[in-house]
Formats: sequence, C-alpha cells, structure tokens
Amino acid sequence: MKPSQRGGGQTCSLVSKFENGKLIVMGNPDHPITRGFLCPKGALLSKWFSSGERLKTPLIRRGKENFKETTWEEAISIVADRLGDTINKYGSESVLVYQYAGDRGIINYSFPLRLFHYLNTSMLDYGICDRAGQEALKDTYGTAVGIDPEELKEQKLIVYWGINSFWTNIHGFMLARGIEKWTVDVIKTETARRSDKFFQIKPHTDVLFALGVAKLIIENDLYDRGFIKENAFGFEEFKAYVSSIKLDSVARETGIERNEIEEFAFEYAEKKGIIHIGYGMQRSLMGGEAVRAISLLPALVGHKFGFIYDMKTIDKSYAESGKVRLGEFHR
Repeated sequence: MKPSQRGGGQTCSLVSKFENGKLIVMGNPDHPITRGFLCPKGALLSKWFSSGERLKTPLIRRGKENFKETTWEEAISIVADRLGDTINKYGSESVLVYQYAGDRGIINYSFPLRLFHYLNTSMLDYGICDRAGQEALKDTYGTAVGIDPEELKEQKLIVYWGINSFWTNIHGFMLARGIEKWTVDVIKTETARRSDKFFQIKPHTDVLFALGVAKLIIENDLYDRGFIKENAFGFEEFKAYVSSIKLDSVARETGIERNEIEEFAFEYAEKKGIIHIGYGMQRSLMGGEAVRAISLLPALVGHKFGFIYDMKTIDKSYAESGKVRLGEFHR
C-alpha cells in the first residue's frame, strides 16, 4: 500500500500476515516515507479485525433503529436496482458520487470510481478542503503543488504554519526528523510543543505576520535578487507596498514581539526554510489571502516552490479509469 503524498504521506505502508489464525500488522520498514512507522489507527487494525463488534454481514434498515441482516447478493442487488432505476428515470447525472479521501490509499480511494465513470454519474468538484488556498497559490505560482515531501531530508528548516502536523500528518512529521522545526499557530498544539520555536499569533493575523516578515527580508537585503529577477513579476510594487507597513503595528496586532519577528525573518532567510501551510486558516474570510502572503516568503529567499500544500501530482487515472487532465500540474 503506497502512502498518499498529500501533505507528506498520510497513509501507513503495511506488512500484514496471519499467525495462529490472528492478523498481525506491522509498519513496512522498507518504505521511503513511513519507514516502519505506524500511526495509532494503523496499529489498531489487528484489534479491529478480530473485534466482536465488527460488522461481518450487510444490514438493511427496517425503521429508525431496526436493522436486519442480509446476504451480500441481496445487498448488492438492492443498490444496483436503485442505481439502475434512478438512471433510467432521471439520467446518469442525477447520481452524485460523494466521497473524500480520509485515511485511504490510492487503490481504496480511486478504484471504486471505475464503476461511476462507467455509469457517467456526476462527480464532486472536491472543493471543500482547500480550494481558497489552492486558488491563491495558483495565482501566485501557477500551481498549488510545492516540493515533494521526500525532499524534506535535504532541508534545514520546516515551518508548520497553521497545521498541527503531529496529529494530522504524522508520517510527514516523522519524515522531518532531524530538521529544525518552527510552528506558527494561534494555539499551542502538540506540533508547537515539539517544535524548536513557536510563534503564537492572534487569530486572523496570518497575513500581517507574513507581510511583516517579508518587509524585513526586503529592507535588510536578505532576498535573492537573482531569483526574483528571473522568476518574479511585480516585485517593485510589492516592495513599495510592504514598505508602508509599520513593524510596531505588526507586533501589536499579531501579539509577536518585534524582536521575535526580526528573529523569524533573519533566520528564515538564512536557512531558506520550507513552509507547510495548513488548511484551517483558509476556511475563513480572506483565508486565501493568508495562504498567498505566506507563500511569498519562499520565493523571496529563492526557494523555488518551497512550500507544502497540495500533493495531487500523482496520476491516479490508472486506478480510477477516468479522464486524464493533461497539463494541469505543469509548472
């Protein structure tokens, strides 16, 4: 089972076997991302498999809380008949496939879609999770895809900005072992506790904090002139814009002392860190602008695509047998 690349590998790579009639599950030590590590959910698979509370036959609801056991043949026939009747009466587009990734790997996620592509049903746009930030990054970089998480081992610094990676991206967090870690967040998460530095900003001040850091990088000549000249548009306008920002105002509004903002800017520019941008902040008014402002920092220091946000570069069409959207992730 290959881990999902979204956010740095969030699905366990497993080695499983039966011993004396019992399922044994272990982490795959040979996988380049998970490297033998199992998340708590993966470690519980053996217990769930043998649990007496596990459903082993399909159930048909009879009333509000009354369920009747049935066979797989009957259950599949009920679903197939309902799909067929709906399509015959209202057309295939009247059936909507509502599903998201959760903790599933590529095959579990994509293979069932073969049926629905064949039936030509309506599909989701998948815009609930991260669309505002995605569009902001596309406006800035032309893509929402940053570095490959496997490149983490070559980095000096990772900044977790608005993401509790230790809880929500444990494999990505473990992949960053040995790298200096900073966290920018509004609360002290478990990730913040395990980080070398924690910048606890006030809610909804992500844009201002990022622009304050950008101001210091530019005014102290810490930006990569060659990279900016070759790859960026509108730098002079941006430089003029951040020059009007008062650092004392940034400190007051964000709750971060001026010397801490300076520390962030100078060390970040020196180490050219990557930034793992969380989804939560962009699910708010002006959330896309927060992602856009944060994402400008890697470009300023010459770190091409030095962020992690979307990891949808894998072509899953072989699994789901859908149409391939060519060129979507060219950059």
